[in-house]
Amino acid sequence: MYFIDKAACTGCAACYAVCPESCIEMKADEEGFLYPEVNEEVCISCDKCRKVCPVVNKTDCMVEVKKEEAYVVCHKDKEVRLDSSSGGAFTMFAQYVLQRGGIVCGAGYDDKLNVMHKICDQFSGLGEFRGSKYVQSEVGGGIFKYVKNTLQEGRYVLFTGTPCQVEGLLQYLMITYEKLITLDIACHGVASISLWKKYIEDEEKKNEKRIKYLKCRDKSRGWRKWGVVTEYSDESIQDRIQYDDPYISLYLSHNIMRYSCYQCKFRNIFSKKCDATMADCWGIEYFSPEMDDDLGASILFLHSEKIKKLWLEISSCADVKRVNPYRALQGNIGAWGKNIPVPKVRRNVYGDILSMETFEVSTKKYCHIPGKKEKIIKKYPNLYRRYAWMKSISAPLRLRFLYKKMMRAKASL
Repeated sequence: MYFIDKAACTGCAACYAVCPESCIEMKADEEGFLYPEVNEEVCISCDKCRKVCPVVNKTDCMVEVKKEEAYVVCHKDKEVRLDSSSGGAFTMFAQYVLQRGGIVCGAGYDDKLNVMHKICDQFSGLGEFRGSKYVQSEVGGGIFKYVKNTLQEGRYVLFTGTPCQVEGLLQYLMITYEKLITLDIACHGVASISLWKKYIEDEEKKNEKRIKYLKCRDKSRGWRKWGVVTEYSDESIQDRIQYDDPYISLYLSHNIMRYSCYQCKFRNIFSKKCDATMADCWGIEYFSPEMDDDLGASILFLHSEKIKKLWLEISSCADVKRVNPYRALQGNIGAWGKNIPVPKVRRNVYGDILSMETFEVSTKKYCHIPGKKEKIIKKYPNLYRRYAWMKSISAPLRLRFLYKKMMRAKASL
């Protein structure tokens, strides 16, 4: 039995963590997404699960734009930037917390490449949390309980995750902790762990060797031409640009998201309960070209007064520039509340791919990119991203201008 509409559930596991009788289990459905199931025979109807559910208790806390602060961030350590998805903003906060004897909680891999939230209390472990993982991480009730116990000991905690995971933690805690720092990301949606496992298994079967490590956002070609690097057990390395990788192509098609992602209640940047939001600073060449070296840049939105004071202490370890929040949002559709409609193929995509023998073949019909457009994306990735954003918000005049640029780029191929 589900206590909320299944299509609205984000799988944050706050209800699982708070249940005093342990009568809630997080179980995977036929697509591999985790949902809470209540054992009615054990349930005592305390209603705590509903009280901590971020979907049931969602309230908008709209922040005035003039009070919102946005910064372009580039960590001064180039190795940190290259290892990060964008500009290394996460590492700045993580270093601050670890220097004060705290813990960092973020998404990492286990020994089978499953993505799950883990705890880190050493600087050497931060690398695992850097970089994007395009699959929903498993939080589990133990993480929320560990975070709460650590805070009650008076230690610092940095918790990072998707907006719904962060909201789930805040609802679970119920009270405000001065030493808790929460960072979420500009999220476009999550895919299921079953699809991720299918991809891993198919890649290992095709190459006849085990995958040792996988990095979804490698920037060796540059930030804009990021790709997927796979390291195998025989030390061989496979490097593919984003649209050449079947899983990433499928993810970017928006056809494999959890149903709640298409009606996300936590996406709007101006109604966040977390302390700050991180994202790639796409469009940096339009408002901060002097910071654009193609190594990656973060855009950081500061929401709480606590984080704004903390920012004064930690900003010295990065090159930063304050920018207009609206300008900063131009390249990040996922950060400002515009949800994507459920694609027509969504109801069939998981059944087809999970039942097929090979992952790559079955994904082609769900992540089709016309040949000429694909060439333009590879050669001018930021230009195409800008064009796609303009098209999505129906800005006819600017769209016409960018369309002409696209056509000129197309003619030059």
